[in-house]
Amino acid sequence: MVPHLIRTLCVAPILAVGLSGCGPKNGANTTPPADAPAATGLTAPEAAPPPALPPPRSPIGLAPATAVGAPVLPPLSGAQHDLDMVTLTHRTQTFTIEADTSMFQATDPRVAARLQLAFQFDPRWRVGLWEGQSVAWARSADAKGWSAPYGGYRSGDGYTLRSLFRFQVRPDDHPWTASGLVARNAAGSRSMQVVAWKVDQGPWEGQMAAAFTIDGMGMSLEVHELAPQLTLAGTQSDLQQATLRTKAIADQVARGHLQRTSLAMVPKGEPRLGTPFVQVSSTETGLDVRGRVNPGRMGWTWIRILDATGTPWAEEPVAVASAERIGWDANPEVLAYFQSSIPAPSSPPASGTVQVWFDADDREEVKLVGEFAFGTGTGGPG
Repeated sequence: MVPHLIRTLCVAPILAVGLSGCGPKNGANTTPPADAPAATGLTAPEAAPPPALPPPRSPIGLAPATAVGAPVLPPLSGAQHDLDMVTLTHRTQTFTIEADTSMFQATDPRVAARLQLAFQFDPRWRVGLWEGQSVAWARSADAKGWSAPYGGYRSGDGYTLRSLFRFQVRPDDHPWTASGLVARNAAGSRSMQVVAWKVDQGPWEGQMAAAFTIDGMGMSLEVHELAPQLTLAGTQSDLQQATLRTKAIADQVARGHLQRTSLAMVPKGEPRLGTPFVQVSSTETGLDVRGRVNPGRMGWTWIRILDATGTPWAEEPVAVASAERIGWDANPEVLAYFQSSIPAPSSPPASGTVQVWFDADDREEVKLVGEFAFGTGTGGPG
């Protein structure tokens, strides 16, 4: 709002000689007489509105720094050999995992691209940024829909597990590339040998763990499971679902059914028709933000949280943690699901506004998809 211009009318009393002036004369008494009427009709200028916030930076251009306040994630650390205190001999625990991974050998680069597109329309998977690269990891069903914790490690049935599709090559010096604990399997393997190890640090110290990768053309699958009594039951289930999904995409690409791949094997009713919304809830480690929007194009969505005064809260960490590629449609009523677990570098605001931003792959400017109030009476943090 433009402030009102205040025009001050200065009226001097008519002097005996008939002259008038505006303002006190040099040396004149500026104190009004006691019976002078109070000034009326003048109003104080309205306060200027706060300056508009500039558009946020896209998370694609931000450094993949470890989020402050993030929960500890399972390490690749420990020993594969256990000492039997009875026989004083070393032993290892080896698993054989049966799976058809021939589809990972596909030389058509569209298989990896179409698999990622299918995940974007499927709420059971989250396509996001991790360590600066595009990945997809599985979500679990909960009372509000589907969710994945920060880092993608799900807990349940006595184990901790992450199944992660990677669409870029890890650096050579990354632990997942260099660690001898990780079993590596070429695409096309039908029987994989995995050796477990005993974790030696963190909340999982003393538990058994196993990890392996399947490397293919344009994508890889990484699975990491930990449990007090390791059976790899969760790994087997995730691996079966992942390979079935990948094989379906590879078959459709080979047959030229590209129009079907983006919606291959998504749950019934996805994507949905409706009105865009965002929900913000408190968690033990920060905030859970989820909702449905339609960005209208292919690209990255993320959120910006404004407190009750309109000030951004932890803007860049929130952008990186919430970055996600979701489904879209030319019909604005078609909505795709998104969800992020955001660590809290400081106390998150109890109310305010959450903005959904979008960086299209074929555009240079970011755009605001929508903004939604949260807090008391709006389904905000509880």
